[in-house]
Amino acid sequence: MKRIFFPVFAFLLVSACNNTNDASLSGSMELESGILETETILPDGIGKTDMKITFDHHGARKLTEMTTSMTMAGSPMNTKTTLLIKDGYMYSWMNMTKKGNKMKLNPSAVEAGQGLDFTNITEGMKSRYHFKDEAKETVAGKSAQVYSFGLDKMKGKVCLWKGVPLKSEVNVNGKIITTNFKNLQENIDIASSAFDLPSDIEFTEVAVPNRAATP
Repeated sequence: MKRIFFPVFAFLLVSACNNTNDASLSGSMELESGILETETILPDGIGKTDMKITFDHHGARKLTEMTTSMTMAGSPMNTKTTLLIKDGYMYSWMNMTKKGNKMKLNPSAVEAGQGLDFTNITEGMKSRYHFKDEAKETVAGKSAQVYSFGLDKMKGKVCLWKGVPLKSEVNVNGKIITTNFKNLQENIDIASSAFDLPSDIEFTEVAVPNRAATP
């Protein structure tokens, strides 16, 4: 099975951080490169998030840009969050500050932004998060494999095509968050500079929170 790298899987950040093996931080997508664009509708009509994922080397290098437009207490709020995966690290920063974080990725762990590899997780983890293969679903003319999941008060599903997430629906405490496909450019030439770190951001290395590994 392929990896799920939708941001919703950030809730799994601490689930397997202590797992270690000799797995490599290689790409996990069937496409060599591409640019995926999606739109996430936030609950209660408060706004939306437009996401653009640029990747090459089958996802070993991946730039995720999330632009959120919402209204809070009658005031508009626009933010941009960026995640960059390259050279075994994940970098994150926002447009409102000149500081960011970087975190060394564990190839056998489930980490925010990196993705979930169904081939490496244990049966205990599958049981804990209630992962199941569901029937296929056609999204934008593509036959996507549907996976469902759940944890505590959150449950949902994601549709993957060749390792690319085309659609997801998540229910958190009764609030529905829906992500829909907008556009996908497949196997295109992407300049290496697309994955350059910004020179005006100061990055601080942070450790993954410790948690006992799931059997």
